[in-house]
Amino acid sequence: MKIYKLLILIFFISPQLINAQEFSTQDDELIQQKIAGLIKQYYLLSTFEGDNNLLSAIKQKQFIALFTSNNSFHYNDLSDKDSQGKMLTIDQYLFLLKSKYKNSLSVQLELEEMEFQYDRISKKEFQINVKTRKKVVGFQDEGYIHSFEKDLLFIIRFDKSLKTFKIFAVDDKPSNPEIYQPKKDSGKALELYYNLSSVQISHDFPSNIGDYSGTTESNIRFGIIYRANLVKNLNLLTGLQYTSIKSKNVLSDYYFEYSSTDTDGDQYTRIVNSDEIIENHDVSYVDIQLGLQYRIPLSEKVKFNISLSGLYSINMKKKFESNGTFSYQGYYPQYNITLYDLPQYNFASNEELSTSGELDFRSNISILAGLGFEFKITDGMNIQFEGNYQQGFKNISKYENTNYIISDSPSDFNSLMNVSSSTKIQSYGLKIGFVFIL
Repeated sequence: MKIYKLLILIFFISPQLINAQEFSTQDDELIQQKIAGLIKQYYLLSTFEGDNNLLSAIKQKQFIALFTSNNSFHYNDLSDKDSQGKMLTIDQYLFLLKSKYKNSLSVQLELEEMEFQYDRISKKEFQINVKTRKKVVGFQDEGYIHSFEKDLLFIIRFDKSLKTFKIFAVDDKPSNPEIYQPKKDSGKALELYYNLSSVQISHDFPSNIGDYSGTTESNIRFGIIYRANLVKNLNLLTGLQYTSIKSKNVLSDYYFEYSSTDTDGDQYTRIVNSDEIIENHDVSYVDIQLGLQYRIPLSEKVKFNISLSGLYSINMKKKFESNGTFSYQGYYPQYNITLYDLPQYNFASNEELSTSGELDFRSNISILAGLGFEFKITDGMNIQFEGNYQQGFKNISKYENTNYIISDSPSDFNSLMNVSSSTKIQSYGLKIGFVFIL
């Protein structure tokens, strides 16, 4: 689109060419086309990414061919301090370009803001001065970014035959370019993240006492990671992660019987059952993380990350609230009778009970594995998307589960964890993190 804008602008300055009374209308149109094509070629040959595209022998010849001879000159908008701000021959300009830029060079010309001035050099030679705005961003070998934005003057000469159109000079009028050093992404960084995860506390209940189901109602997980480079592409990870979990646990058709002795010393079988026991957990903990990350560069702006870490979890909150309706019976085999619905003898029926307290959990050890991509969004900051999976190795429950008794009387109501033989933490999710390069 910009080349068409250029043609429109040149069309508006065509009266100056006509007033010169040197060329016909058809000649004026040809001059306009030639200038537009020449400026476009300069733009294309000044922009490249990777593999030394601009520095190939063919492209160097094409770049030189834009100018009248090797004695033409170009303002030094590169970074060589000895000759910065001076005029260079085209060969010198290409030498600096070849020695300084081997990764990429981006050039933008604001064609829509061009200004033109027509001059006659001699009877057979003419000149048009084209003033435009030029933006440059280039990556040097030393890791510097060379950046500037300035007005440039393209001096274009052509003969009266309109066969030879070449750039005679690229001159500079404003201040010197800016040279600055970006934050180099060597691996050292600080990451702040939120984990869109599903964290589950799984329990192992015996099938003979009832059907168990557990669901995670809500969970929150976020953290901070510091990473330091060990060797090329391999980083050390250390950090803190906070996790909060609210879950609902249901044990339906609870039934358990055990031998007991009444106040008269008679042996009997005590039977405890409940239609449904609902227990809510509110648990939070802090993970101390230590691990390794391997980064695979896919491009200058994209990295593929593989990480493996160990986590040591410290409990912060471990509350529970439990509700159920219990019935108690006593079977006396010596009399072949079953006592029930006798609360005065400790055989109550349909007693609605509730209890709350602290879960008896210990610290946890788990492993965390992740795969993801990291994208550069600005100088000094990346964004990371990582899928991860965590598996706990350690049983975090301290409950003694020798008799699986949740309640032996209305005055005694224990957590469901009294029945679980094993309790472990596992999770999977997507981590979204902002990585600040240090």
